Amino acid sequence: MGFMQIGITAARDPLTGDYLPAVPLYIEQTDLAQKSLEALVDDFSDLEQLVAKFGRYKAETEAAGVAVP
Repeated sequence: MGFMQIGITAARDPLTGDYLPAVPLYIEQTDLAQKSLEALVDDFSDLEQLVAKFGRYKAETEAAGVAVP
């Protein structure tokens, strides 16, 4: 088996607070990982659910005092 990218992360420089270069995140590509990825894609393929999730994200980030463009 191989590995599959599941996201990226970017730490912050402790001195400046600026973002450091982004680094990809990988997990072992197992049958369960592939099924989880497919379920995630199916979940986000429903536009109504995507809009609702983004609405919750926007409301929660604004409530936390983070500006959402």
